[in-house]
Amino acid sequence: MRESAVEQRLARAVRSQGGLTAKHVSPGRAGDPDRLVVVPRPSCPTCGSRCVAGLMELKAPGERPRPLQAKRLQEWAALGLPADWADTPQRVDEVLKGWLIDQSRVAGR
Repeated sequence: MRESAVEQRLARAVRSQGGLTAKHVSPGRAGDPDRLVVVPRPSCPTCGSRCVAGLMELKAPGERPRPLQAKRLQEWAALGLPADWADTPQRVDEVLKGWLIDQSRVAGR
C-alpha cells in the first residue's frame, strides 16, 4: 500500500461526513502537515462552533513522521488545533473519530 491510498481514505472519509480536505502548503516552514481537514459537527455547547478543523500528516504504512514533522504536529496541537498523523486507512478513521469526540487531542500516538 502506498501513501496515496491512505490519502484517498482520508478524502473519502471526510467527504462522507460532509467535510473538506485540502493540501496544506506552508512556504518557508518545513515539516508542516500534509492536509487541512474540516468536518462539520453538531453545534458545540461550549463555543457554538459547527465544525472541527485539524491538520494531518499522511505516511505510507509503517512509516513515521520525521522529527521535524513530529515537532510541527506538537506545535499545532499545543495551540489547540487537532494535529495528528496516519499511516493506514484504519488510523485515518481513528484520528477522525477522536477529533469529532475530543478536540483537545494531543498530537502523535
